[in-house]
Amino acid sequence: GVFIDCNLKFDKHIGQLCLKASQKLNALTRMSSYMNFQQRRSIMKAFISSQFGHCPLVWIYCSRSLNNRINRIHERALRLVYRDYTSTFYELLENDSSVSIHVKSLQILVTEIFKVKNNLSHNLQQVFRIVESNYNLRRNTVFEGRNIRTQHYGLDSLTFLGPKLWDQVPRDIKNSTSLRVFKDQIKKWKPNCPCRLCRTFIQNLGFL
Repeated sequence: GVFIDCNLKFDKHIGQLCLKASQKLNALTRMSSYMNFQQRRSIMKAFISSQFGHCPLVWIYCSRSLNNRINRIHERALRLVYRDYTSTFYELLENDSSVSIHVKSLQILVTEIFKVKNNLSHNLQQVFRIVESNYNLRRNTVFEGRNIRTQHYGLDSLTFLGPKLWDQVPRDIKNSTSLRVFKDQIKKWKPNCPCRLCRTFIQNLGFL
């Protein structure tokens, strides 16, 4: 279900996701006058936002233009649901008590790291390696960071950014007693991600 191109930019895959989400958003637009607020919001969550929930860790660090395209669709959907055409995208997210698709993907990323920490997943143990120590680090697990020796290559990889994000998660959330508790708590966490999608970018100046 994921289109992989030779450059691993995932342009085609994200393009397909945006196309499907736009088509369903157009259908919701045509029917929205017959629905109340709760019905519109439920359909947005189930049929539009959910399009970007399939294997997000594969394409999480896509290009800025693709991420902006996803945000525009998300913003259109929120405006339709709330019938608010003046608020900013971030004001709409706050009103909806939700986060952007990218932040949601980052929450999924640290959830996968939590699974590795608690031996609940065997798929990503080679990606997120726990630092071996003679001390009991279970309540403060440290993951091996990746050394980057270039200015750009590898800076937006799971092995480099995953451990950095995990270090930002509050300790009480890290030490959740179960996966369900962790998932409930991590929804309230907003990361300070160092990736290029989260950093401030000014045209002709670059990243700040």
